[in-house]
This record gives sequence, C-alpha cells and structure tokens, in this order.
Amino acid sequence: MRKLLILLALSALLCSSCKEVDQPTNSNQSQESLEDWIVGTWTLTEISQQNGTISVNGFQTSTFTATGEDVTGMITFTDSPKSYSNISSYNSVMTIVIAGQTTTQTIPIAGTGSGTWSLDTDENIVLSSSGKDETFEVLESSENRIKVKFPFEQSETTGPVTTLTKAEVIAVYQK
Repeated sequence: MRKLLILLALSALLCSSCKEVDQPTNSNQSQESLEDWIVGTWTLTEISQQNGTISVNGFQTSTFTATGEDVTGMITFTDSPKSYSNISSYNSVMTIVIAGQTTTQTIPIAGTGSGTWSLDTDENIVLSSSGKDETFEVLESSENRIKVKFPFEQSETTGPVTTLTKAEVIAVYQK
C-alpha cells in the first residue's frame, strides 16, 4: 500500500497545470486568454488530493485526502516549440480512513517531467509525454496564478489482488 501511495503522489506531481478564468479588470485584459500568459516559469505553491478511494478486487477499502507541505517546484512552458518541463518536491501528508480508523502518513515526493503542451477547445491544459496525454482542467487562470484539477488513477496487480487508487488532484502555480 505504501508503494501505491507513493505512486499516487508522484503521479500527481508529474502531471500539473491549471484553469478558471478570472474576470478582467481592464479592456486590455479582456482579449487575453490562458494561451497569452501561460508561457514562462510558474512556481508550484500548493498541491492536494481530494475524494481519494482505494479499492481491492473491486471493493472500496479506504478513503483518503492529502495535502502537500514544504512545497517547492516549478513548471516552465515555452512557445516555440510548445514544450514544458517541471521539477518539484514536497511532503504529502495523507489522511487515510480504513474501516473507520484514521491514520496519517507523510511521504516525501520528488519528481521531474517534460514534454509538449497544448490547450483544448475548453482551454484546459493538455500535457503530452512519452506518447501519453494528460488533461488538466483549468479552474482558475490569470497572468499570475493558475489552478488546475486532474484525475489520478493507478491500478496495481500482485498475484490475484488488484488495487485501484483514484483521487482528484488540485495544483496551484504562481508566476
């Protein structure tokens, strides 16, 4: 289970971006969009997981949430070509509820990633790496802040036991 939780937290770290369009404060900003300001380096300031579930052989065995502490990291988006690279680390403080019993576990997480980026028709961020696309729903975006949500799902089979972990990951970046 510890390996699965580490994989969950690491996957959340490797796949981060954002959305919600703030209302513009002047007429110059009204024509700008996420694509206009995404290029540059963004600092990871917050990361969390919510609505987490762990199922074994199809039966939910536990729920969890997690909050990042001592968060450091950044993601850089370039325009030509449209590429990204990120590096980050944090302590994932997980609160796990199993059979009514609550336990807390802190797991150090560190990772890097790189690939290409694009925006879909809803201005969600799509990161592509090693032939795999990950879509990040942009909850908020402005010239200085991006907040994204993306699903995490990890399946692991050992012998006859299959463990499935799911959660929603929220990440906040500031420029």
